[in-house]
Amino acid sequence: MHYDFFCANIVLKNVPLDARVKVYVLDERYNKKPTGAWGRLYIKDYEPETVVDIINYPYQKGTQLYDTGITARILPDGRIDFLENSGRTVLTDGSRGRRYYDLGALEKAVGGMKNIEECHAYMVYDDETGDMKLALDVETSKDSFINKIRAHTEETFGEQLIPAVVNITSK
Repeated sequence: MHYDFFCANIVLKNVPLDARVKVYVLDERYNKKPTGAWGRLYIKDYEPETVVDIINYPYQKGTQLYDTGITARILPDGRIDFLENSGRTVLTDGSRGRRYYDLGALEKAVGGMKNIEECHAYMVYDDETGDMKLALDVETSKDSFINKIRAHTEETFGEQLIPAVVNITSK
């Protein structure tokens, strides 16, 4: 019997029911991180649906590890703790109260739009209001996308993640 494994946006297909899926948390030089330390999550033997990279397992010749692109840590009890969007969530404390901005999700959503080649979300200080505002730099081969970008982010995330500033670079 085989089953599909779903966890933190990781999908493994056709995994035997009695299989032990081995995961590793490694640093940028592919060294194992100690329990509780943050690093990149790799899966051994079972290729996830989404793979960032495939590396040779440094501790066993002929074995590959699949890079999930997810930042995680292994807890002392063996559970896996995931850091959503690799730390691209920002908390601001302004005149409107505390707000969380998921910059990684915004970059992913806008970056997936047609004709968008690259985008970078960040926060800027507004001298007039004294608040932090969401800004987005977008690189595109088309000229005017600002209204499409704002409409897309409002549709995807609601009013809170509509960028106040969108800088567009044409190629």
